[in-house]
Amino acid sequence: KSNPLKAPAIGVARVLPQEFMHLTCRVVDIDRAESKSTVALQIRNECARPAVNDTVVAYRGSFRWTEQFEKTELVRSVNSRLLKERGVYLITGGLGGVGLEVAAYLAGAVRARLALVGRRGLPSRDQWDGWLRSHAAGDPISARIESIRRIEAAGGEVLVLSADVAKSDEAMRAVGSAEQFFGPVDGVIHAAGVPGGALIERQTRQSSDAVFAPKIAGTLNLCAAFAGRQLDFFVLCSSLRSWMGAPGRVEYCAANAFLDAAAQQPGFLPARLPISIAWDNWAETGMGMWSGQGAELIADESANAMTNAEGVAAFRA
Repeated sequence: KSNPLKAPAIGVARVLPQEFMHLTCRVVDIDRAESKSTVALQIRNECARPAVNDTVVAYRGSFRWTEQFEKTELVRSVNSRLLKERGVYLITGGLGGVGLEVAAYLAGAVRARLALVGRRGLPSRDQWDGWLRSHAAGDPISARIESIRRIEAAGGEVLVLSADVAKSDEAMRAVGSAEQFFGPVDGVIHAAGVPGGALIERQTRQSSDAVFAPKIAGTLNLCAAFAGRQLDFFVLCSSLRSWMGAPGRVEYCAANAFLDAAAQQPGFLPARLPISIAWDNWAETGMGMWSGQGAELIADESANAMTNAEGVAAFRA
């Protein structure tokens, strides 16, 4: 995990045995300082171990490290050192369900100035009233317009930007436009992503690249756009699937494993607080509401999903 660009292998290793029951997969993290003979012995011994749930293993000296999870309680108070009154926050995937929920929280908490970045953008503001009159209830564009108006009514200020942050020039342009309009960005929430959804044997380079692009290339491009800076925080929106795996979601699990590793690698993200939130599914918005090709693979994921209120509480903590 010291190299985020190698971390997607972890997501693949979690999903492979879930789709091919005869396989056992492990990712072995070795110490470069060890001799080749020691490393060869460690790998040989690892291959001889019985099949267990140790998907990720690290060797350091004579120690074999495995992952463990500990329960912790959410902190209920807002850390005023992180959120600034009238702070400037850039949210990629900002016109998606999760992005809009986080934006609404920031508006209510600190009257934030928000740059919401989406690949498709919205009609110009002078067209909003006409759009709402001419489109039926449930229209997705109308829902986004109404959400932004609620954010502004709560005290926030919103700039909508159209950009694909997986493209370096567009990511740079979005950051430049946000700072030209509001001033220096204080924090980033990178929530851009697409769900994917296909079994490994049906994956193509094109289908996996579509999922990797916003999460991996998008993160790298945002890091480049803020190079030499120290933001207050840089939040990556990951998924529990990077830790649990999920049949039919190999590219999604791999991409989120990259996000988790990027937040853990010191200095990788240009922020004082780099953090990756491994979200559970949101029941009322986000990818938990997605349907379409491959939806049968993820239809059961919302059974015990978070409410929007629970998701916002987790983000606040």
